[in-house]
Amino acid sequence: MNCPLAPRLEAALPDKISLYAAEGIGEYHADSWCRFCRANGICKAQADNQISAFDDFKEVVAEYKTDLLTPEQIGEALKKGEILVNWYEVLQKTALEKLLGGAEIPGYKVVEGRSSRTWTNQDKALKTLQNSVIERAVIYDSVPKSLAQIEKMLDAAKFAELVGSYVFKPQGKSTLANATDKRPVFNSAVVGGFAVVVKK
Repeated sequence: MNCPLAPRLEAALPDKISLYAAEGIGEYHADSWCRFCRANGICKAQADNQISAFDDFKEVVAEYKTDLLTPEQIGEALKKGEILVNWYEVLQKTALEKLLGGAEIPGYKVVEGRSSRTWTNQDKALKTLQNSVIERAVIYDSVPKSLAQIEKMLDAAKFAELVGSYVFKPQGKSTLANATDKRPVFNSAVVGGFAVVVKK
């Protein structure tokens, strides 16, 4: 279903789109413009659209007499699932903001997340330890700068001349991407189990 405001929305800036939606001009219809809207995450039309995101997919699956998804069905599910996940993340953020603002959402509450202990004064704490029986080597680790930091410090040409033969770029981890992604198709065959040496 097309939004009656679509021509105006597409021609407007994102903040104008948000203004139209927030002021309730026209009818609410969820589509790609939802990400610009101030009602993103609280819009009922958007929620109805997302909650029923797999209805069309169910009809497609029902046509196949099999218990396993075909590659085509997996692709269709991925497309619908991506939209659903994005909406759910916005919904979570919206719920947290409302709860922090004093609203009540049945079945949910705000709790304190994990945190790590930290020094109130690290220099004094470490000095106190060193002044006791703790040796400096026990308190501090000697860690070299990263490859990128050293290359930046030397400049690329000097870095390649001195240590370029010791540098290799391992193959990146496989990751799922849309077919329109500009990166080449992942090649799982790496010669000898290692990536090639990078020389400049």
